[in-house]
Amino acid sequence: MKPAEFVAKWSRLQQKETALYASHFDDVCRLVGHATPTEHAAAHDPTGAIFSFQTSTVKRGGQKGFADVYFRDHFIWEYKGPHADLARAYQQLQLYREALGNPPLLITSDLRAIHIHSNFTNRPVVQTVVTLDDIAAGPGVDVLRRVFFQPQSFEPDKTRETITKATADTFLSVAEALRQHQRLTGESYTPEQRAHFLIRLLFCLFAEDLGLLPDGLFTSIVESQGRAYNDLRHPLRGLFAAMRDGGHFGMFAVRHFNGTLFDSDFVPTLPADLAKLVLRAAQQDWSAVDPSIFGTLFERIIDEDKRAQLGAHYTSQTDIALIVEPVLMEPLRRKWDEVRRITNYELGIRNEEASADDALPCAPAPPLP
Repeated sequence: MKPAEFVAKWSRLQQKETALYASHFDDVCRLVGHATPTEHAAAHDPTGAIFSFQTSTVKRGGQKGFADVYFRDHFIWEYKGPHADLARAYQQLQLYREALGNPPLLITSDLRAIHIHSNFTNRPVVQTVVTLDDIAAGPGVDVLRRVFFQPQSFEPDKTRETITKATADTFLSVAEALRQHQRLTGESYTPEQRAHFLIRLLFCLFAEDLGLLPDGLFTSIVESQGRAYNDLRHPLRGLFAAMRDGGHFGMFAVRHFNGTLFDSDFVPTLPADLAKLVLRAAQQDWSAVDPSIFGTLFERIIDEDKRAQLGAHYTSQTDIALIVEPVLMEPLRRKWDEVRRITNYELGIRNEEASADDALPCAPAPPLP
């Protein structure tokens, strides 16, 4: 199938995904020159264990489910209808992935766009979106061809730990510069006020990249000051007030954030050089950062005597797993397997007893008077 034919066909159809997804996926296969699941089964995989539609699986909580398309060691692909919420489809794939061997790619599609999420151990999730326009122009077909023939090519170069360390360092530069600025100027505020402000700043960095704040809002506030970075205090106070109560910041609707984090609108003076460091931190992708770094950052912010390098305190998930897996997870899995076997055995006995009771002849009803 040629790109122009694919785009012409799938830009028109508006039916539900249940009626179209298999046809759409078959056309994607033809577009990239790969066998369809049916063709693959006829030639290599009669049972569909490697590549098939509607693969039976088990969700993380134990419930049964079906993956729309499964290709072993390549991807799980979940469809939704046109203009549907693909974020929910991605969440659904995350429930399936462990039972299906954690393939390198988790893919969602609404028949208009195809969202490819990388799924590599100890690597950040990188999303690649292929639209009908991308397919018509040509590059989109090349990306989809890699999905089928080179899924490992989507593996990010940097590890999650590397990104976490580098990103956290940009924020620690802000904290240290603010501390030095207060020492030089003698600006009057307590270490507690400074720590509270920095924690709010850190929260905003995460909230922006995780979608809790409107897209790019915090970064735009810092950039809006121009090269002179005249004074960030006024816009930051306005943002913190909107986050405390919920409402609007300019044209943006801001959610209400519970708790006491935004119970104060204190913002220290932020000179141009310090504001540039804030912008540098805001330009990082905080959604790729391991949230476990929060504890170390809080410790460094609150305790001025903490001078150790970040790496001395931050323990990666890989290192944690070396302890947690044999000490905690393996015994729990063995216990769970034992409980499951006992439960299944007892349920089997009860079902047999119920079947036997159903088979017993019923006593005749007494005659009516």
